[in-house]
Amino acid sequence: MYVGFGTSLKSENEAFLETIKMVEKMDIKLLSIGLDKYYSCQEYVKLLREKFSDIEITLLPKSNATVKGDWGWKRMMHDFVTDPVSYLEDYFKRNRSESGFSEDKKRTGWQLGQKRADRIDTADMLTSLWHNLCWLG
Repeated sequence: MYVGFGTSLKSENEAFLETIKMVEKMDIKLLSIGLDKYYSCQEYVKLLREKFSDIEITLLPKSNATVKGDWGWKRMMHDFVTDPVSYLEDYFKRNRSESGFSEDKKRTGWQLGQKRADRIDTADMLTSLWHNLCWLG
């Protein structure tokens, strides 16, 4: 089920930050989040831990990742190194949401046919609503 979304005509990062703002505004308590390699840096882990203190973050570290940084980052790196199989099982749960995105694109079209930002947000919201209704029914 989708609980938030963000859109941006500029960058994926901006869409991510819009989603975080929406989740905060709606006072949704996130228990866990799985992120792709684009967000695999301490900056995003720190941001998410500041906003959602008890969140469990799962991501694949980049090849140049270090253990320097805050304890949340170090704990995550420790979990990745000590039990990689269960860590990867958690990480690949995000395949379900990726499959959901693909399913939505097939169901509603591969492009949003809107030009204005407000209409793009509305179309995106309606796609998310349609996704949730299809999975509830």
